[in-house]
Amino acid sequence: EGETFALLGANGAGKSTSLNAITGDISATKGKVFVAGYCVTGSNDDYDVTNARKHLGYCPQIDPLLELMTPRETLAMFGQIRGIPLEILNGHVEKLLEFLLLSTHAEKTCENLSGGNKRKLSLGIALIGDPTVLLIDESSSGLDPVAKRRMWSLISRAAKNRSIILTTHQMEEAEALCTRAGIMGNGELLCLGSVQHLK
Repeated sequence: EGETFALLGANGAGKSTSLNAITGDISATKGKVFVAGYCVTGSNDDYDVTNARKHLGYCPQIDPLLELMTPRETLAMFGQIRGIPLEILNGHVEKLLEFLLLSTHAEKTCENLSGGNKRKLSLGIALIGDPTVLLIDESSSGLDPVAKRRMWSLISRAAKNRSIILTTHQMEEAEALCTRAGIMGNGELLCLGSVQHLK
């Protein structure tokens, strides 16, 4: 709780699959997965993926954006999906746009955003509703060095009062954002420890 943890590994190591097990989108092959005390795996009495997802924010590797919508419309749509009451939704969206440094781009269509701004908006979608657990899949994949650093800064700021699990194949990213990490290969967690120890 309150930690930023990295799953490190090459492409195909099982990092994204692990996140999909945490969201309850796929079943874990072994063990149980709990989010905020709710079980998201199996079919037994303690299975409650619906309540678990109320605590989860997920930023997938591929930006889930509708190209003809604006960032403001996108965040408002996802806020409605998350069940944010309409009377506070606009204020929540404006705070997120400001946090993401997207206020000046709020009326552009998503197709006209830079790659870095698309990633920031995807992070905003994950943050809508103020989840306590944030899953981020390859946060800076495909970004130039400047956009990558901006994304890392946003993730660091978002880490206050929430737990974050992020996937990456870059040790530099894990060092910048995380205190602990696990190295994955062939769907297995091979080692676990502080980022400094794993280096």
